Amino acid sequence: MGRKRLYVDKEPRQRGSIPREHFTKKRGSWKPKHPFENEASAANYIAMHDYFMRNGYVPYVCGFCGCWHIGRRDQGSSPNT
Repeated sequence: MGRKRLYVDKEPRQRGSIPREHFTKKRGSWKPKHPFENEASAANYIAMHDYFMRNGYVPYVCGFCGCWHIGRRDQGSSPNT
C-alpha cells in the first residue's frame, strides 16, 4: 500500500491566474508555449507543419512575455489553445 500524501501548505490556485496566451496544459501540467523571435519565424514554422495549416493556427504577440507564439483563433476570441 502507498503512503498517504499530506498537502498541508498547499493553497488552491486562483482561477485565471495562469495566462493562457503563454501557457498550455499538457499531460495535466502547465507548460510554456514555444517562443518565436518574430512573426516571420512563427509563420514559417506554421508553413512547415501541415497540422497547423489545416487547423487555422496563426502567430500572435504574447502579452505576458512579449514574444511571438502560435495558436488557434476561434470566432472573435483571443488566440488561446
